[in-house]
Amino acid sequence: MVYNSRFYLFATLLSLCASIDSLFLPSSSLPQTSALLNSSYINRLVKPPTPAGFEVLFYVDQGHTYDPTNFYISAVDAMYNLTKRDYEAIVRSGQSEVIRGVQFSYFQQRKQQPRPGGQMAMRIKHVVLSILVGMSQMDKENDFGTAFVEMKQDQKGFGLMEILAQDFPGPEAARSAQTAGVGEKVTAAKGDADSAAKGPITAENMNSPNLTFSQSVIDPDDPNLTIEYERYGEAIACKTLFGASLDALASSAPYDGTHTTNSFLGTDWSNQVMYQLFSLVGEKESRFPLTFAIIRRVMMLLPMRVFEEQSCGEVNFRIVYRGEKKGVGSFRVPSIPTMKVS
Repeated sequence: MVYNSRFYLFATLLSLCASIDSLFLPSSSLPQTSALLNSSYINRLVKPPTPAGFEVLFYVDQGHTYDPTNFYISAVDAMYNLTKRDYEAIVRSGQSEVIRGVQFSYFQQRKQQPRPGGQMAMRIKHVVLSILVGMSQMDKENDFGTAFVEMKQDQKGFGLMEILAQDFPGPEAARSAQTAGVGEKVTAAKGDADSAAKGPITAENMNSPNLTFSQSVIDPDDPNLTIEYERYGEAIACKTLFGASLDALASSAPYDGTHTTNSFLGTDWSNQVMYQLFSLVGEKESRFPLTFAIIRRVMMLLPMRVFEEQSCGEVNFRIVYRGEKKGVGSFRVPSIPTMKVS
């Protein structure tokens, strides 16, 4: 599908007006050929609560395709930044950030200017859902390029998100393309021979003394946090692993970073990768309970580490904070075949 010149006019207008809070882009100015993702579709894709009456329209420029793994890593970083803010916070129109050569920009339509307590304000929760749905749709169409998501409430447009790939990726993006190949061509390494026969950590075996972890990563922002891990089993495409990471971050977004949980699990949008995490200690027994702030760091850092090692695949992990074993979990291929969202 090739869009007409209105698409490029729209993109140009967005780039020129990024700093103007009174930006007005009526729905009629958008290309009519699009993929409609209504609220019922969102509910099949993600676990964050979907506001009643909320829906998005997705548009992609199919003339430019970039490395999907780099797109996913950029989206994971953008999502992580969003999870650090209040889920109901209003997003300022014109807010933008560039991550690994991919720019994420957000715009409020003038006719629905945000008002304190107003339903039509563009909020963090809307952007979280828009990024998740936008990336899943790009993946579904295998088309990673410039894209737009229009946010609607009760069929009235109120917000726009632009995902724009830069023509000249930064050094990190260039390194990822050179190191890991492009998209589906990535061939992830198998786990070590000694761990190949192991299975995933589950609620039944999470306290087993036989669990071993041969490698570790220390959080660069908090050296008290260590993630011990070990690859095993099947290889997984790196972009699919990051898709699971993206879902995990989005699912955690409604919760404050200090909120605790005993278990946390889900899948990427296509149900190809399951992530699961179990607390080893109860909140009352622990000096440092397993919080969503810690979970988010794990869900972001561990996929990035195995990606850097060119070893994307099933992996078991254990979370240690200040020497205390906090929880265990895994990224794994579901043992029971699951139906893909089509």
